[in-house]
Amino acid sequence: MVRGESFWSIAADYLAEVNGQPPGDQAVLAYWEGLVALNRLRLVDPSNADLIYADQVLILPPIHP
Repeated sequence: MVRGESFWSIAADYLAEVNGQPPGDQAVLAYWEGLVALNRLRLVDPSNADLIYADQVLILPPIHP
């Protein structure tokens, strides 16, 4: 993670990188949900997915076709 990133931006950027094109909002939402769920216990406040820090290490869920 780097300063300014969010779970949404991470999801959108990763999907774009893997698929070679910008993803639609529905695809980002689906991946975002899995990303947040997988990393919930890594958060400083597990009830607040908006509170992430630049030095946190997150796990990216696999992409299902």
